[in-house]
Amino acid sequence: MPATFSKHALMLSLLLGLGQAQAASEPTPGALAARLGIPHPAVIAHRGASFDAPESTAAAYQLARDLGADYLELDLQRSKDGVLFALHDNNLQRTTDVASKFPERKDSPATAFTLAELKTLDAGSWFNTAYPDRARPSYAGLKTSPSMKSSTLPRATRCTSRACTSKPRSPSNFPASSTT
Repeated sequence: MPATFSKHALMLSLLLGLGQAQAASEPTPGALAARLGIPHPAVIAHRGASFDAPESTAAAYQLARDLGADYLELDLQRSKDGVLFALHDNNLQRTTDVASKFPERKDSPATAFTLAELKTLDAGSWFNTAYPDRARPSYAGLKTSPSMKSSTLPRATRCTSRACTSKPRSPSNFPASSTT
């Protein structure tokens, strides 16, 4: 018995040691971010500053930038006429007045609407009703996020030359070292 126990203890010690050596060779999140030229920790604004402004609107994106967000996270959909727009939900009911403007189509997917139709919808008043403590008069009448062709989206303020590259991210073009 003692010999078997010793073998198991030795094997367990070796495995634990190998595991620790493997973990030590893995880059930390901060080191990896530095190698990639991106902030760590990164502040990612989910649907813009969606706590304080109607999500997926220019106001939410601008506020996120003003608050210091490093990145915007948004869900893109394609309108019926092929234009990209930002909206998280599958339909427009929760965040617009689609039920009053297009009552017969209120349950339709957002992708069933043209960009011209989307631009007629009020994407801000719902926020004022749902969150009166954060309401602002300027939110009433906001439109669904600008199309991706629009120049009204806020420009990035903390881009590094490496983080804003248009090259596809593959191991061959990852930065070799940090320049932050």
